[in-house]
Amino acid sequence: PKAVSLVQKNKNRYLCALTAGGGSENAKVAVWDYFNNAWSIYEGLDPCSMATFYVDGVNERPYFGDYAGFIYRADTGTSDYPLNVQTAIDGYYWTNWKHYEDLVDKKGIPHIVLYHQVVSSILTLSYSWDFDSGVQYSQTVDLSTETDVYGTGVYGTAKYASAGGAVKRRDLTGRGRVVRFRFSNSTIGETFQIDGFGTLAHLETVE
Repeated sequence: PKAVSLVQKNKNRYLCALTAGGGSENAKVAVWDYFNNAWSIYEGLDPCSMATFYVDGVNERPYFGDYAGFIYRADTGTSDYPLNVQTAIDGYYWTNWKHYEDLVDKKGIPHIVLYHQVVSSILTLSYSWDFDSGVQYSQTVDLSTETDVYGTGVYGTAKYASAGGAVKRRDLTGRGRVVRFRFSNSTIGETFQIDGFGTLAHLETVE
C-alpha cells in the first residue's frame, strides 16, 4: 500500500519503490527494463514519492523524494546524495548462474574477455562457483585507455586512443559445475559500462 513508481521512457524502465521485510517505509526499488525484459534492484533511495517531469516538453527527468524531505533528480551525475551528503554509488551486477549445458561435470574457465566503454575508473571483477552465495575470487580491471590522453601526449609521437569501446582479457582460477560473474565499482566520481563479455568452458573430468 505504500508503493510509489514512475516510468522513465528514454531508458525503457519502470521503477517501483516497495517496503522490505515488513518495514513501514520504502527501502527497495524494483527496476524493470521492459525493452530487454530484465530486472534490477536499487537500494539506498528510500522514496516516499516519485514522478517524471518533462522540461520544455522533451527533456525527461525522473525525480523522487525521501522521508527526510529531500528531493533528488535521479540518473544524473556520478555520486549519490543521501540526506544531501555526497556518497559513492555502489553499482554492481551479478550474472545468472552459467552451466554451459552441463550440470554434471566440473569445468574450468581459463579467461574472460570484457567489452567495455573507455572511462577513467577501476572495475572489480568477481566470480563464484557452484551456487556459492558470496564472492570466491576477485580482481580489478582498469577501464581507462592504454594510450595517451589528449592534452598530455607529445605532439607527433603520442598515440591517442579512439573514443568508444575497448576489450580486456583477464585470466580466471578455480573450477566447478556452474559459475556466475559480478561487475562492480563503488568509488565517488567513477562509472562503468560493460557492453558484453565472453567465456569458454573447458571440461575437466574428475575420476
